[in-house]
Amino acid sequence: MLPEERLATPAAGDALDEGRRVDLAWVAAGLRQLGPFVPEATREAGLAWLTSLSRRLNAPAAPRWRAAQGAELQMMCAHIQQGRAAAGLVEADPDALRTARERFAEVLIEAVGHDGPPAASWPPTLGRWMADDPPALTAALNALDAARHLSSRRLRDSASVACAMLADIAMDGQRSTRCADMAGDLPRTAMDLLVHLSALIERVRRVQPADVRLAALSQRAARLFLNHRMSMARVAGLLRDALQGMVAMRPTLPAEERALAAAITETMRLLTDMSGWLGDAGVERGRLHDNPHGRVFDSLVALALIRKPPEPVMAAVATMCAGFGRELIEDPLAGEACLELCRDWRHDPRGWMPAAPGLPSLLGGQDGALAALRRVLAYLDRPMDRGADRGLEVVARVYLLVYLSVARGRVATRLKLPGALPAYLGASADRMVDLILPLRTREPDSGPQGKGHGIGITLAHQPPAAQDPRYRAVERAAWTCRPGEPQADGGRRFSPVVDVQHRHGQPFASGLSGCTSVLLHLFAHLRDEGLLARDVHAADVLLAAAMTLIHDGGHSLFEVFWVGDRLSGRLAPTLGIPGSTRERTAVWPSRI
Repeated sequence: MLPEERLATPAAGDALDEGRRVDLAWVAAGLRQLGPFVPEATREAGLAWLTSLSRRLNAPAAPRWRAAQGAELQMMCAHIQQGRAAAGLVEADPDALRTARERFAEVLIEAVGHDGPPAASWPPTLGRWMADDPPALTAALNALDAARHLSSRRLRDSASVACAMLADIAMDGQRSTRCADMAGDLPRTAMDLLVHLSALIERVRRVQPADVRLAALSQRAARLFLNHRMSMARVAGLLRDALQGMVAMRPTLPAEERALAAAITETMRLLTDMSGWLGDAGVERGRLHDNPHGRVFDSLVALALIRKPPEPVMAAVATMCAGFGRELIEDPLAGEACLELCRDWRHDPRGWMPAAPGLPSLLGGQDGALAALRRVLAYLDRPMDRGADRGLEVVARVYLLVYLSVARGRVATRLKLPGALPAYLGASADRMVDLILPLRTREPDSGPQGKGHGIGITLAHQPPAAQDPRYRAVERAAWTCRPGEPQADGGRRFSPVVDVQHRHGQPFASGLSGCTSVLLHLFAHLRDEGLLARDVHAADVLLAAAMTLIHDGGHSLFEVFWVGDRLSGRLAPTLGIPGSTRERTAVWPSRI
């Protein structure tokens, strides 16, 4: 808890009228009252905002800015009242905070607009707040975000201009900062620590590849990752065991001794640094949701796989494509589905499509259903490119397998031919309703609308994990889905799966993956119907799904692997996806 005296009413100068002095005192009292109910980080942020606004209210200001500060104070009061309602201390008023934000936005836009049009007046104001008064910047951003839904088009447009400028300023500032160099007070998660530790273990294994203790530590780390059993306590135990094991090693060659000593020193330094990060109490869900460490990690893992895809994964996807082509030949509605797919892709192409080998020829024609089917069959039958973009062959083909399956279902539904619906698609839909949707709890289309360049699942206000000049700008699904289901009282209901994601540092992108369900049901169908010309392991199919969906900006590793794990026991015969056994877990991560 913060010391009590730090929450005293801010000093009031001559510029502060009695009504606002009373409001500031009420806010300070509210922060004290909410102390036992909110994380310490929230109280710190509230105190910083209160101090900032008190300082501005006590300084000389033009009447238009004094009016804006008064509206900001009312918004602060609404925040306190909402916190008191969430703690059960007062009756909830679901519209109060939104109304206060919109009122502050209106007055703020008028104040800034006095200096000229939005494009000229907002940049100096935003830049000054970003450099000198972050709490004022945060308050303005919350209000401007609400203002984008006001009835006045002029106010909406001005708010949109300001929000876009703020995003650009933040992006420019973040691009020069690598994820590992972010501020030390950014909360670490169990996954973040585990990734750091795993990298150090592998660094030492390159020096001592035959060491049994290091192999065991590596497998423990892999099991924690794959089984989603990470916790701060488990990672701390692994850190201690890794440190003890490394110190106990006795290298045999001088060169090895220098490299091993450096690795041990680095591990000890990291363990010391991490000692302050091992408690996750008080970390707000919103900050865990942003989780730039986890988002960058997942994005770069997928990019590394695409740059050098494992041969078993490429062979599995090629075999599935050949089997899928044989099934399409027997489907009388396949041509209509192919035509619909090509239209969809031309209307909404994904960012990576211009760089994917062979796709331009698939999307180039705009003729009838039969011609579209022939182009799709030719694409499925062509040998996979073995050049630098061979990983995009995997992405493009997995995307086609999933979305052509969905198009087949849409065509059957539109033509009112339920018997033509592929059985595997119906089974996947049933399992979505039964297994995935109840635990998804997401609010779609709630994030920023717009397009941007970049690769992976970083959010719109974060710098992209990587970029490719050949990729077009697109809107990524990870931007537009918030975790949690809105409730009538203004709160949000989070499923146990989202709780696991946030608690363990697994990034939330769009919720549990329906595309993974479709792909695995298609794989089981092709296998059981004898349409696969060679043995294919479900783990390779699952890894291909993860590569595709993360690179496209739609899902995280957790959201793909969790669905695969749950479906493994429900499809008959079982998929055989690696579980928690030592033998399977030791083999599968080596492919990653």
